[in-house]
Amino acid sequence: GDDGSLKTWGELSAGVDWRQERGWAGGLGLKYKWEGYEGYLDSYYLYDLGRDPSLSFNDKFPPLEREDRGRAHWFHRHDLDGQWRYELESHYLSDRSLREEFFEREFKEEKDPETAAYLRWKHLNIMAFIYERSRLNDFQTQDEYLPRVDVALLAQPLFPGLFDHVYYTERFDSVYIRRRFDEDLRLDRVETWRTDVINELRLGLDLRVIQISPFIESRLTV
Repeated sequence: GDDGSLKTWGELSAGVDWRQERGWAGGLGLKYKWEGYEGYLDSYYLYDLGRDPSLSFNDKFPPLEREDRGRAHWFHRHDLDGQWRYELESHYLSDRSLREEFFEREFKEEKDPETAAYLRWKHLNIMAFIYERSRLNDFQTQDEYLPRVDVALLAQPLFPGLFDHVYYTERFDSVYIRRRFDEDLRLDRVETWRTDVINELRLGLDLRVIQISPFIESRLTV
């Protein structure tokens, strides 16, 4: 630390699994956090001896394509100062069934794996970001953003000091999208771009018993 005392930067862990039917597996994990940045790495490897055909749970999975199975998921967030932040993420999977078989809670509750880079700037009620996402796993159907750019002015009082309940919001969002399909579907990728410009004028009224907020909004999409 800045005062010379010892502080925990991170934690490195190793795990080993043994399954009577499926074989040995294991992985390394890393969690770290320091002033301004934090992240984690989660990895797992399994040399799969094969599924038991007598278990009905295995009927929903396609045949194994390889014995070497695993994943590596890395995420990093860094706040450079009060205005700038960037995030990096990469999530590799060896095959389409791994998460559902061995990480069922994650498969059902968490977001789909993605590989992306994100840079954000903010100052008071003005913000902007640029976001790039690319598909890493060929068996996923996913939209790639190459890139997406968003700039916004949020809830700006039009008459500060005189009539503080009238707010103006403006947002510009533009993205080049490439949809890539699961390779087994044998579909050609689809590419397009989209730009949205949104303007909103809102009146916030507090009537004690109820609060109402009438607004007028325009949206142009190309």
